[in-house]
Amino acid sequence: MKRKYALAAALAGALVLPLCSCGDSAETMEKKAYEYLASRYSAEFTITSAEREADGSGPLPDLTPSYHWVLTVMSDQFPDETFVMRRLRTDGKSWRWLDDYFTLLLREEATNYFSEIIEPYLNTPYIVKILWGTTTWPDGTGEGTSLHEWFQADGEISQIQVFLDDVIPTDDLCKAPAINILQTEPNVHYITFFRLSSSGFTDVIQGSEPIDVYQEESSKDWSQTWRIDYGQWDLEK
Repeated sequence: MKRKYALAAALAGALVLPLCSCGDSAETMEKKAYEYLASRYSAEFTITSAEREADGSGPLPDLTPSYHWVLTVMSDQFPDETFVMRRLRTDGKSWRWLDDYFTLLLREEATNYFSEIIEPYLNTPYIVKILWGTTTWPDGTGEGTSLHEWFQADGEISQIQVFLDDVIPTDDLCKAPAINILQTEPNVHYITFFRLSSSGFTDVIQGSEPIDVYQEESSKDWSQTWRIDYGQWDLEK
């Protein structure tokens, strides 16, 4: 019986060892990340966390497990916000950096651009949020790329969220601006209009995340929360 336990322990150790010993350390990965950031951007950066994550898991430990790195980063351009870097094997062999710093660099331009398109259609206060839905820059783009150049390079925006101040979103109010955006920018997948209560809208102006406010209000009373969606599929009708 003791031999069986010893054999089981030895096998467990053999399985665990590769998990613990393979790959770079967090310190090494952070050094590589700083080098990458310095080569692409003019800002100063601070890495706040670096975590190695398994790519997948099966019923038994893998003797040669695959993994990727996820790093959270701050910059002096946006000192109160973070973005994400990833280090992974894109083709199973070559390591590559991905980063979504564009979500901060292009946010103001994108928000202003779509707000201006919407403005002629709405006579109520509203807030626009951009959900990019991608994890890295399109090929050939980087710091200094405009939103127009982003779209030209096949960059996409997954969703535009428009939050209304105590106004129920209807087709009469929302369809025209939505269709205008979807026709003008075919790489925008869909647009959602939400109703917030006046107090909820005020909370967003003061810094709360609008989708969090909407979900909280929805959880209290679904009958008082409204949303309406439009997507590229609507142009095919």
